[in-house]
Parts: sequence; structure tokens; C-alpha cells
Amino acid sequence: MVRRSARSAPTSQPVSLCDMRAAQIQGHALSPTAIKQSRRFIQPEDLSRIDNAVAEAQHTRGNWNAEYRVVPPPDHPHAGETRWVAVEGSIARDAHGAPVQLFGVIRDITLSKRGEQALAERDTQLALAGKVGLIGTFASDIGTERMQISPGYAAIHGLPEGTLETTRAEWRARVHSDDLPRLENNLRQDIAERHREHYCEYRIFRSDGTMRWIEARSLIAYDARGCAQRVVGANIDVTDRKHTEAVLVESKIHLADALMAGEVTAFQWDATTGQSVRSDNAALMLGEEQIGGALPPRNELLRQVHPEDCQSLKACVRLLRPDNPSYAVTFRFVRPDGNHVWLEETAKGEFDATGRLLRVKGLTRDISERKRAS
Repeated sequence: MVRRSARSAPTSQPVSLCDMRAAQIQGHALSPTAIKQSRRFIQPEDLSRIDNAVAEAQHTRGNWNAEYRVVPPPDHPHAGETRWVAVEGSIARDAHGAPVQLFGVIRDITLSKRGEQALAERDTQLALAGKVGLIGTFASDIGTERMQISPGYAAIHGLPEGTLETTRAEWRARVHSDDLPRLENNLRQDIAERHREHYCEYRIFRSDGTMRWIEARSLIAYDARGCAQRVVGANIDVTDRKHTEAVLVESKIHLADALMAGEVTAFQWDATTGQSVRSDNAALMLGEEQIGGALPPRNELLRQVHPEDCQSLKACVRLLRPDNPSYAVTFRFVRPDGNHVWLEETAKGEFDATGRLLRVKGLTRDISERKRAS
């Protein structure tokens, strides 16, 4: 608690009386005795806020309150921190109505201010994400099928800016006709089985004709009788991810076609474990029988490299380093049936932050026909 004199003798300074707790909150080790001294650790730009609050209270004859920041000195338990303080007070007057004292209560509100700041930052992040159309939230009433939506949801679904409410029927009209029956059935099933979490992916057509992929993660709220009341969740625009997945699938198909047409195999060798993984057509090229879709480790396959070529192949791998990450080598490979084939291998190493070799990835091509023709 703090008490200050609003009027004193002409030759004296306005005095301040406060308990130790109030003094410590304002950065003092001892209770200050003068108003000027009590304001020592208050941020200068906040002093006017306090003075304006007191002046307003004197004019209106009401209570006064203010919030301000304090930076305690080096010997204080909160040295170096910026602390938020709230003061609430009233003005005592003499028989003529003139102000003579200020009474008040001081509270440290730093934690609540930090919480408010964290919430404000979170709201800003969500608003920014929604603005670029990445994420939006919604709450849907199952009985009325009314939906409250965030600006981000409106952006994702192509709704007019400022739209805060829509309906489940309008949502259905946007959903791809091939996806809608599955979505409706999955929600009914989750509600019938009293699931709390609900997940789905689907396509929508926006008003401009563009198609977007939506990932929806929701929670279903039930009443005391177990009846579903609301679905609350978030929508994420995953169109770019879906396009990337489609490109990867298509590239794998093209690679498989190219491997078969060009008598080429792809491989990956783990430098730590010595295990290797090769494409499906490797067994045909190397004359190996696959067991469970796997080939022998690379170090075992090296034993089948022609003795005159084995050391040069090993040297290529040993010389791999970040400034020399790739190699190309031609060697003879002896199949289990005794026949040998000429192989051309091009590969590139991958390294960790210290330059240690992690794995080697590459392609092996059968060039026997070319060698026989030369």
C-alpha cells in the first residue's frame, strides 16, 4: 500500500509513505520517503500516464488507476527485468474539497502482462497464417449446421473477406463430389462410436474455380447424454504438399520405366552398416536371387567384382569427401553362374556436418554390349 501527501508546506517536498512490499515492487530496497524518489525506477515514458490519471481523478473527484513499467536496479531480486505494476487509488480531500492525500494499492502484474503478450502474439501468428491462406479455424453446430469461422478459414475456402459465419450446406457445395460421401460417412461413424477426435482430407472448389486440398483436424463435443453438439477444429491448406506427393509418385514411375528400358539399377549404400538397397531390377542385372525383396550387402557384392577391378572401385569410395563427393568407374562383375558383365557406376556421397561419409547413392548400368562391340 502507498500513501502520498498531495499538499505540504511550501519549503518541503511532497512525501511518500509505503510498506516494504510496495517499495520492493517499485524497485526499492528501502521505503522511499519522497514522491520524486519513489518514481526513480519507473520508465520515463510511463510517468505521464500516472500523472494524467491523478490529474483526471482530481478533476472528476473519482478514483484513479494506472499501469506502468519498472526497471529495478542491479541489487534488486528482479534486476535487469522490466516489471509491470498496476496502481489503484483514491484522493482524500479537506473540508474545502482540496486534495490533501493520495491513497493507493500497488500490484505486480508482470505475469498477467506476459500472458497477454503471448496471447496477442499467438493471435497475430494465426491471423498472419490465415491471411496467406494456410490455416483457419471453425466451430460447427451440429443441430443448426451453422458455422463460425476465422478469417483464415474464409481465405482458404475462397469466401469473401470479412465472412465470419457460413453453413454446413454451403460447405457441402464446395466439396468435391467424389469426396463428400466419404466425409459424411466418416463423421457419422465417429459420432456413432463416440470418438472425440475427427480427421479427414478432401478437395474443394473455390468460387474462382480453383481446386484446393484441405486437411481438417477436429474435436467433437458431446453433452451429458452423449449426444454430439459441436465440431470444433482447424483447416489446413495442403495443396502444395499434395502436388509434391503426386510429382514424386509420377517421378518414381518414370524412373522405374527408365531403369527397365536402359538396363540401369539404382542403389543406396549405408556407410555405417554396410547394408545396400537396390532397385527391383538389380537381381536380373547381377544374376542374384532376391530373398524377401533384398539383395546381399554391398560388401558381399564387392567379392563378386573382378579381382583386377575391385581395388579401383574401393578406392573410388575411400576418396569420397565433401570437396570430392562423386565418382564414376567401370568394372567387371562376376555373376554366380560364372559369367561376367561390364558395369558402369556413377555415384555421389552424402556427409554429416563433420564431413563423415553417411551414405552413397548412385546408378549402375550394364555396358556389356558396348564393351563387346568395341
